[in-house]
Amino acid sequence: MVAKEISRASLDVMDILELKREIASYGDFFISIKESYDSRTDDDEFLLIFYAALAQKERSKLLDW
Repeated sequence: MVAKEISRASLDVMDILELKREIASYGDFFISIKESYDSRTDDDEFLLIFYAALAQKERSKLLDW
């Protein structure tokens, strides 16, 4: 799966992790263009969690505004 940015795939950290793991279970991969994240080369989920948390925080700030 290729997404323009992680926030386009999901705005929730747990959802994006579940999505990435489900995609991996089919032998496929997840790529985010904006964040340059590629699950084929980035084995550590920390980067994905970090970017997803930033997207979740931005959404929260917009809702509070």
